[in-house]
Amino acid sequence: MTAALPSSLDQHAAAISDVLEGLLANWQELRLPPAEAISLVRQGCHELSSLRDAGLSAAEPLSPLDRAQKALAAAKDAAPHDDRASLEELLAELVSLRKNALDRVGSYAAVPPLAAPLGIAFPASIGTPAIRRGVTVPPLSLIRPQVGIEDVLAGVMERDQEDEAEDDDDEALAPTPERARTLEERRREPIYRQLHALGRDLMEDVGMLGTLRRPLPDEVWLGPERFEQRLFAQLDALFSLTIPAAANEPVYALVEELYAYATEWAIPDLGRAFALALPLGCIDGEPSVRWLVTLLRHAHPQTHPAIVDALCLGPNPRIAPALADALSGTEPLEVVLALLEAARRRADVPASALAMALDHPDERVVAAALRALGRVDPSISVPLLNDALGLGGAPAVAAAEGLAGFGEKDVFVTLRGWLEADPGPDPGTPAFERSAAALRALACRGDMRDEPVVLRAAFAQPGGLRFLGTFGYPPHAELLFEHLDSPDRRIEARRGLRIMLGGDFESTQDDFDRDPPIAEEILRDRSERRAKARAASGRLRRGQSHRGALTLVSELADPLSRGVERPDLAFELGMLVRTVLPFDSADFISRQKAGIELLRGALGRT
Repeated sequence: MTAALPSSLDQHAAAISDVLEGLLANWQELRLPPAEAISLVRQGCHELSSLRDAGLSAAEPLSPLDRAQKALAAAKDAAPHDDRASLEELLAELVSLRKNALDRVGSYAAVPPLAAPLGIAFPASIGTPAIRRGVTVPPLSLIRPQVGIEDVLAGVMERDQEDEAEDDDDEALAPTPERARTLEERRREPIYRQLHALGRDLMEDVGMLGTLRRPLPDEVWLGPERFEQRLFAQLDALFSLTIPAAANEPVYALVEELYAYATEWAIPDLGRAFALALPLGCIDGEPSVRWLVTLLRHAHPQTHPAIVDALCLGPNPRIAPALADALSGTEPLEVVLALLEAARRRADVPASALAMALDHPDERVVAAALRALGRVDPSISVPLLNDALGLGGAPAVAAAEGLAGFGEKDVFVTLRGWLEADPGPDPGTPAFERSAAALRALACRGDMRDEPVVLRAAFAQPGGLRFLGTFGYPPHAELLFEHLDSPDRRIEARRGLRIMLGGDFESTQDDFDRDPPIAEEILRDRSERRAKARAASGRLRRGQSHRGALTLVSELADPLSRGVERPDLAFELGMLVRTVLPFDSADFISRQKAGIELLRGALGRT
């Protein structure tokens, strides 16, 4: 039996965690301590987090604190000398926290579990949204096509009355007498009015947090993690409204309320669409998934990215089969593209379903299907990708990227030929898409035989200089330093230097003018890294020798890696391990961490 951590203990644990995370961030930025110390401090943070998430257990109340104390004691011995005093103070704080927690344990043994009188289990979302059972889903006939405000003003709003008849008659979707009452009638009840107000606030939070959880290009990887945790908490709170506190209380019509919230505006809204779609993806059973797919069919195309997010993030195991079924039918172009994007990100839709889209008359659909095939078993997808390489246009680019992502050697001859023929065509043209894909793939491969063509294309293409950093050839560092303050290319040059040499290359002269002491330190560090690059002979990454897959996994696990870099890191790693990576760079951070640890363990055994 467990009980929530009291606020005083929670605040104490949070304060210790904040100090540890600050120390860890400082270490990783400066790259001072050994990996052992970083790992031990991470373990301490994890144990404190698990205590705060799970609460106090009557069976093993202090196990997380004991493990955290043991990890920090070992970290103190491995840490730099200047930080040992800080760790000693944190150990003393842990001892105090443990004593206070021990005093509290006895008082929790008699606390009943949540909703015990009604016999309803309510799992918390820890690291990923929990799947919800027992939530009633209304019939699909509730869904109506959504159009933009421009169509409303033009007077051409139409309602599609051709919902599948079998869905309306499906017993699993039939409304109960309670749900047959209109929302307006139910909202007149005092208790339901309170539920309605709480639900609206939570829906707004879910919609907002769905946007905030996505990292910005130059934001550190773990920067949005706090928004992700808040999203889980608000989802849990939203679903908790469906559990009556007493047997005679009204049932909160979650899906109807979500749909009313998402569709009350004529203007397409990504946040509202996400607030409807993600909870649907958390409800167990086939009806909720059929709702999601039908919602995608009828939604305004501007809201498709939010629904695709939900199809990828929702924990319902029936989502992948539903995507495969939808791809076997006849859907509008925008819907097919959205389904294929969800399939690409999920990487669990059967290749046979994806291959059916290769016969579509629109090359955008063919290209999207090939990109999705680049995320499934290579023994099945590589022959299909090879066949598509001669199609030309966007499908050929998608096929080449998929083959490169699996490390297929022959495709790099084709990619090199594309760059040699036209290293810097006009942006927005098919030739530019082809050359940009070739530059990215050859830079990630890092074969020094490609150095002349990569160098030429990096300067010929807008945004191409950062790929000199990815390529990692030490003499290129001097060329990037020359463009460090260039008005047109300084952003890409700074990104390239950070990838190749590590350190701070984002600070500008304005930053230096505001803080001269910090400026002196940063400039000295840049000078040292520049000298190190001049003396280096092999491929560099973050100022160290590139060690292949081990380097890439370490970078992906680095909390300070940037959002703009992570897709390229995963792409390069796929070339080396020649398989589908067990995570997607747009997935929840907790799932990415789990996938990275799987890779780390597999590489450690080779």
